[in-house]
Amino acid sequence: MTIRFLTPRCGTTAMEALCIVLIVAVMSSIIVPTAGSFYATEQSYAAASKLTADIRLARYRAIEYQCYVRLTLDNTGAGWRVEELCDSVTGDTVEGEAILPTHNRWISILDEEMRENDPSINISYLPDPPQLIFFRPDGLLVSSYTFNAPPIGIQQVVFNFSSDPDAQGAQVDITPAGVIESKAYYSADY
Repeated sequence: MTIRFLTPRCGTTAMEALCIVLIVAVMSSIIVPTAGSFYATEQSYAAASKLTADIRLARYRAIEYQCYVRLTLDNTGAGWRVEELCDSVTGDTVEGEAILPTHNRWISILDEEMRENDPSINISYLPDPPQLIFFRPDGLLVSSYTFNAPPIGIQQVVFNFSSDPDAQGAQVDITPAGVIESKAYYSADY
């Protein structure tokens, strides 16, 4: 009686190699486009989050220092400015509702003069063009920095990634009460 031991094979067959290549090709064809859309969606959300944080900063600053703060949205979508009202002679923040002729200087409260937007993100506004938004010392968002100025209407700012139409965008709604709400939408809806 002869006993033969099976020896393990030391390679793969051509069929096994082709199966592995096929599986990798199918998985990469699914993952690569999805990863691109994911990146584009996250870029839109990041831009919307920056605007949301800056608006909250402006509102809290107006309430804390009892001063007027304004938000200027750039018509071209290049970015936005957040500035507080200061006296042009002394450079001090103007506190309260009394506005004097020397109260005409606006100084940025951000770490930069203008918060610049990533050029690959398109910003659109409703209504178009965007209006100046002023934050009163009581926190209400108004259309000018005069006493008893009317509250603003709802301002919508929409962020889309320009090179990927399948990516989700982000929308920020600014209301007269200062409530800021971010929500996602599919670009095909607009």
